Amino acid sequence: MTTRPLVGVGAVVISGNSVALMRRRNISGKGTWSTPGGYLDYGESPSDCASRELEEEVGLKVSGFCFLALTNDVFQEDSRHFITIWMVAMVSEQEPMSQLSEEVDAAGWFPLKDLPSPLFPPFARLVAGDSLPPKELDRILAQESRG
Repeated sequence: MTTRPLVGVGAVVISGNSVALMRRRNISGKGTWSTPGGYLDYGESPSDCASRELEEEVGLKVSGFCFLALTNDVFQEDSRHFITIWMVAMVSEQEPMSQLSEEVDAAGWFPLKDLPSPLFPPFARLVAGDSLPPKELDRILAQESRG
């Protein structure tokens, strides 16, 4: 067990008013919904990590990720602490997610105003606006709808 925070990266992929989500299996947060994501590897950029995790977990190939926000995620039950770097990419088409890894139970595109539950706590924190900067997902979505 480490007493220092670990670094995770979440890949937020938005198409129109929908977001790509997966239900977690065989990993922390089993049965909850979140974006693909995982540990930042040594020497890897957050953007590259988001692209890699997205492809590994749900088979989507997306590049051009930009920084969205950070969340501070403490899991008391297993004494783990993460700083999650949330990266975002906008895509024009909702590609099917058919190549699911063993960490994924199901995947699909969900309207941002009607997300499935339960949400993985770090993703729930991002959606609720408990991030740095605060409510950054709301700002990006509002900007896109005007755009």
